[in-house]
Order: sequence, then structure tokens, then C-alpha cells
Amino acid sequence: MRALRTCLALLLGGVMAIGATACGADTAAKVNGEVITKAQWEARFDALQKQGNFDFGGPGGEATMIEVKQRALDELIDEVLVEQEASRRGVNVSKTDVQRAIDGAKQGFDSDEAFNEALKSVGINPDDLEGYFRTRLTEEALISTLDTEVVVTDGEIEAYYVANKRDMRQPRTLTVAHILFDENDRKTADEVLRLVLDGAEFGGMSRQYSMDQSTRDNGGEISSQLPLTMEVQAAAESLDPGEVYYKVVKDPVGLHIVKLLNKTEEREMTLGEATETIRLKLSQDRGKDSFYTLVQDLRAQADIEIVMQELKVPGSQPK
Repeated sequence: MRALRTCLALLLGGVMAIGATACGADTAAKVNGEVITKAQWEARFDALQKQGNFDFGGPGGEATMIEVKQRALDELIDEVLVEQEASRRGVNVSKTDVQRAIDGAKQGFDSDEAFNEALKSVGINPDDLEGYFRTRLTEEALISTLDTEVVVTDGEIEAYYVANKRDMRQPRTLTVAHILFDENDRKTADEVLRLVLDGAEFGGMSRQYSMDQSTRDNGGEISSQLPLTMEVQAAAESLDPGEVYYKVVKDPVGLHIVKLLNKTEEREMTLGEATETIRLKLSQDRGKDSFYTLVQDLRAQADIEIVMQELKVPGSQPK
């Protein structure tokens, strides 16, 4: 559970929704007239405390508490500024994108209940999850617009390649096809394997017999994005391209007839092969740098009013 909570905290990145319009005693701060409520600040402070497991009662506890309080406020202010700038630039995030991000965060949890409990454990209200992800995705979308403004020269790409040549490696890959049977259908699996080894066309056998709906109609080829079970991996490792493993392979998924389609060994990439990867990395890195610079510029130009007395501490950057 601790690993899942850590993963969830990284996924969420401490992001929480902004956009309230209330004011008065419930107002923590205002950013260009837009209100950050006391409830929003308290929720963020609670989330940071739980994620960092801070002890405010020990030595230096008061100073730590002030630091976390200010971090909570600064994060909320930055998020308002980012949303305002994204709106100005016409950067929008769709409901589909938000739902896809939520579905991705839920992976690794056995149920919605377990997922919601993990959210609560890091100080996040499950009912506000859509807002959390909308804020994060808006930030990512704004960074992407800054990426497109970055120009990376061929000379910079070559210099990066030379400096990082040891990391420019093409990983070893196996391209594998299989025909999947139910674990209790050994007789059919053995018979189909005999036919394949005697020359029957592998793709035709896959279409006729395989239980794997995602691969049966494309020759049984398993997507390179999916991990192989260790049993299928071991069988494939022993083959040369074009060969079929001599016996049926059993693993937790079922029974497999395994064929190796292709094998590439790890090797150093050429400059030409690495160029687009390097260009993307450099543009993304600079886009992030531009984003952080943009946020600082937005802060410097913004009308920021800290309303809650306890938040008027050094570093609040009120204007």
C-alpha cells in the first residue's frame, strides 16, 4: 500500500483545483482578482503534510510548518496564474483527456474503493479528482506550447550526442508471436503445435485457434509495448528469428505456441538514429525551463493579495 500511495502522490503531483469566486472571511488570497479559498489552502496544506509525513511537533517543527504553509499557498497561486495564462493563450483540456488521466491513475488498484482510500491518505478528496487532473494537464499543455517555440540546432544535437554517447543505446528487442490456448486444452495445443512444426502457416493457425483476441488476426504478434511473461520470454530467447519453440509453453495466462519473429541486439545508436530523440529531449527540457521562467514573470506582473493573516509570512510574494 505504501508503494501505491507513493506512486499516486507522484501521479497527482500535489495538484489541486482552483477557480473559486467566493470572497470574504473564507478567502486566503486573491490572484488578479481570482479567489483562493481558505478551504482550498487547508486541503493543500493537509495534502502536503501527509505526502511529506512532516512532524510539526519536533525540533524545528514550527519553522517547518510555516514553510509547508507557504509552499501550499505558493503552489495554489502558481496554478491560478498558469490557468489564467492558458486561457489567454487558448489552451484547453478536454474531458476525455481528464478521464484518461484518471483511468491511468487508477491502474494498480484493485477497486475504486482502494483508489479512493489512497487518495484520502494523501489528503485528496476523491470528489475533486477531475479538477486536480484538469489543472495538471493544463500545465502540461501550456508547456507543450512552449516546446513548439524552442529551436534546437543540428550543432546542439551533435554536441549532446557526443557528450552522452554512452547513453545513446538501442535496447535489445524480441518480436514474438504466439497462439494462446486455455490451460485445460493441452490436447488441442499439442496438435496445433505439431501442425505448425510440420509447416502449417502460423498466422492461419492463430486466426483459427488463438484465444488472444488482440493478436489472433495479426499473425499472433504480441505488441512490443506489452511485457512478456518470463516463461514466454525464456522460450523466445532460445530461438532464432523465424523459429517456433519445440513444445507448448505454460504460464499463468494459459498455454502458448511461441514463435520468434525478430531479434535485435543492444547497440550504440548512430547520430542519425538518435537525432529526433535528442531534439525532442532538448526541446522539452527548454520548454520546462521556459515554463518556470514564465511562471516567475507572471508572478512579477500579477496582482497578488494575501488575505489570511497567518499566511503573511516571508516568501509569500504579495504584490
